[in-house]
Amino acid sequence: MKKLAEGDQKALSFLVDRYENKLRHFIHSLGKISADDIEDILQETFIRVYQNAKGFDASYSFSSWVYRIARNQTYSFMRKMKVRPHVVLEISDVPSKLLIDEVDLHQDVITKEKKAKLQNSINSLPTKYAEVLQLLVYEEMSQKETSDILKIPVSTVATRYARAKQQLKIVLKNEKD
Repeated sequence: MKKLAEGDQKALSFLVDRYENKLRHFIHSLGKISADDIEDILQETFIRVYQNAKGFDASYSFSSWVYRIARNQTYSFMRKMKVRPHVVLEISDVPSKLLIDEVDLHQDVITKEKKAKLQNSINSLPTKYAEVLQLLVYEEMSQKETSDILKIPVSTVATRYARAKQQLKIVLKNEKD
């Protein structure tokens, strides 16, 4: 971090290599944004990280800080474009077995139909719940990291995760009946 704050281009290159694909997927998951716009947001994210490296608060994990900047840049872009944020998880990319186990569907093989139902169910959740699922399940962040990114208490992360699972159970049960 110190090298980045001093303007070291190698440090920035390392940062881009490490986070580029993860952040691209994360930005994509926050709404329906074109590939070109995602690249613009990603570029602006890295510029902000580079410009603000000296102000990095070491009480946060570095990855949480980078994700928060990407989230803020994405929502800023959406406000400018008047696009309503809506987390869009793509089940093919999500450890769907993990999610399905979490909502008490006991099957070893997940069919495409069930993946589609699960994806539709997740995408129907309010953004605040889908965001938590995105960060905890797909990004495999801890509750603390998720709390840092969303700027909410850890207890709120846990509550939103529990409510997201509850809502998924209800939606999936209703579809099953």
